[in-house]
Amino acid sequence: MQISTPIIIRQLSFVLPTGKLLFDKLDLTLNQHCIGLLGRNGVGKSTLMKIIAGELSNQSGLLQYTGNIAYVPQNPIIPANHTIATILDVSDKINALQRIQAGSLNEHDYLLLDDDWEVENRCQQQLAAFGLAHLTLDRQINTLSGGELTRLLLIQAFLSNADFLLLDEPTNHLDHSARKHLQQLINKDKRGILIISHDRDLLNCMDEIIELTTLGAQSYGGNYDDYFEQKNIETAANFQQLQDAKKAMQKTRISLQQSIEKHAQRAAYGKKLRKEGSVDKLTANAAKGRSERSQHKMSIKEERMMESTQKNLAEAQSKIEIIDRINVELPETYVPNGKLLLEIEDLVFKYPNNDNPIINNFCFK
Repeated sequence: MQISTPIIIRQLSFVLPTGKLLFDKLDLTLNQHCIGLLGRNGVGKSTLMKIIAGELSNQSGLLQYTGNIAYVPQNPIIPANHTIATILDVSDKINALQRIQAGSLNEHDYLLLDDDWEVENRCQQQLAAFGLAHLTLDRQINTLSGGELTRLLLIQAFLSNADFLLLDEPTNHLDHSARKHLQQLINKDKRGILIISHDRDLLNCMDEIIELTTLGAQSYGGNYDDYFEQKNIETAANFQQLQDAKKAMQKTRISLQQSIEKHAQRAAYGKKLRKEGSVDKLTANAAKGRSERSQHKMSIKEERMMESTQKNLAEAQSKIEIIDRINVELPETYVPNGKLLLEIEDLVFKYPNNDNPIINNFCFK
């Protein structure tokens, strides 16, 4: 794969294993700032991110970028024998620090540490900021919950030297405090960041919003609120253009029908006059010739009018995304008054090897 900067996607086409064409000659440019990627479920946001990250091969088209990419998927899969220190790429430094603290004078240990005496404290501070203060750096990855692993990979991404970060629904497993911390990291970071999210607060930290639809990708400058305003104006204008094009088409059809009827009436009237002998044959033939020439010119003009009107209607229709809606009718349910469906008393839940309960003394009826 040839690489250049920024991330450039040209004429990208991708077919799902089911045979469905997901992207058809998609063009997109991702610049070095914060970008929110929006779109309906199933339109291909995560697939596009996987293609950029190199997780999927682009079947056709051009993908170019320079530097390194850090990718945090929704459902990460990491080798079980990894530790947190391995994921954060500090295991060599931590081991060297521990040997030095135990009395090692080996020069190689000091080279590995590279005067980074606060490496352990710095990593623990990052873990704490994302609600992972209970984890130690030697903790095995396979003992973490899905949410803990996602948080850890976010820390890894922001601590990495990657030039571009790809984050797929990063706030799904974050509490309020961790979300605020993530927003702060994004605001301070000067790298390119592409984020798939439904979190309005997070999307309002963006510099650009890209909406992915079945029509392609459309860029909107500013954050989510700016996008929402621009999108509403654009949608209203597109629907108005479509209505105007439909009215113009109807008007053209009526005009054509009236023209045909008038020509038929004139032809019938001329034929009647010839039959009655009101005009001589030479005059009638001359009048008929003029009528046919006039009708030919009018037909050419009307054909061009129809082509122009059809073109305008097709252009207006191309700007409106057709969304197939699924309607499901379910039978009404009935629960007798007073029937107890669920009762929870003093529920406590915590993850293994974690002393801090996620749910504490929860009651529900």
